[in-house]
Amino acid sequence: MHTLDQAREIVLSQVQLMGVERVQLSESLNRRLAAPILSDMEMPPFRKAAVDGYACLRSDLDKPIRILGVVAAGTYPETRIEEGTCMKIMTGAPVPAGADTIIMVEHAEIQSDGLVRFVSESTSSNICETGEDCHNNEVLVEMGTRVAPHHVAIMAMAGVDRPAVYCRPRVSIVVTGDELVEPGQEVVPSAIRNSNGWQLIAQVEEAGAQPLYHGIVSDHPDELSRVIENALKESDVIVLTGGVSLGDFDFVPLVLKRLGATIAFQELAVQPGKPTLFARLGKALVFGLPGNPVSTLLQFKFLIEPLVETMTGGKGGPEQFFFPMGVSHQRKKPDRQSFFPVSIRNGEVFPVPYNGSAHIRAFASAQGVVSFSIGQTRIEKGDRVVVTLLS
Repeated sequence: MHTLDQAREIVLSQVQLMGVERVQLSESLNRRLAAPILSDMEMPPFRKAAVDGYACLRSDLDKPIRILGVVAAGTYPETRIEEGTCMKIMTGAPVPAGADTIIMVEHAEIQSDGLVRFVSESTSSNICETGEDCHNNEVLVEMGTRVAPHHVAIMAMAGVDRPAVYCRPRVSIVVTGDELVEPGQEVVPSAIRNSNGWQLIAQVEEAGAQPLYHGIVSDHPDELSRVIENALKESDVIVLTGGVSLGDFDFVPLVLKRLGATIAFQELAVQPGKPTLFARLGKALVFGLPGNPVSTLLQFKFLIEPLVETMTGGKGGPEQFFFPMGVSHQRKKPDRQSFFPVSIRNGEVFPVPYNGSAHIRAFASAQGVVSFSIGQTRIEKGDRVVVTLLS
């Protein structure tokens, strides 16, 4: 039985980098860059005013100064600043030649004769120098970065309107179970609502991949085989949920073997998520996740999300931080790595009431998960623990 870390190594060893495409800047959010973003000029491209005020010589700060005119943003001043003169200037406007200081409006007083006087004790230059932010051909955003709103602003600043990004992996989602109904359907006796499928759609989107939802599939080998074969035609990754354990109607391993899949592992030393399967079928990587929603949530987080990130040029690992435990916490059986949901309050970690792998409701108030290591039965208050954030 593989540990979770061993399983992740096996999964990531199968990674093939996705192709590259160019997209509109407006469509680049959450995509991963396939090439670095370079500056195409000095920024700022000219000496510019950092404040509204008066561009002058620092040597004139102790005397009244004559105002020669106004420099607005978007205009270029032809006048040169000489001793005893200044120009009123707006934030972002080019600084007139000769000026080495801008008196902030708040530090200026206009006299009755129209001259301006500096009335503060000290001031910085309040000038942004040419190239202060970046130089021509400087790397602004590294290759492999997942695009956030501030990266969009940087790309726009650099004149990039169609960035090169990795193609999104196509992830087919197949939900098995005759007992399942979709959220909008009537719940008859013995039926339960399909939460896994919609959770996986959201997780695939959040990971930066393209979800292809195949709906609920009957617990019948022929039907399951047909859906998997259809998914193979359009998928880089296939994720099945349910049907991977040892019950009479758990046909996923059987069907995958019949289709020619090479199964790398079928059980993990982890709770929840012990009956987790990983295989290669043709060009697609296939995951069989347990039917309980917490198992599906966490095994996607620890195995499939890193896979998707690595396929698109990322580093492939969940976001983790150290925090001290706010209370002691214990469990009974130490044979597997065991995860439990936690909230973070005032810099400390507190377990959330949790009834097991079917209790997805517990995660409504959780920011992350913490685990007991194999062989560990107790975590003491104050112990530093690794928190894996849920999003």
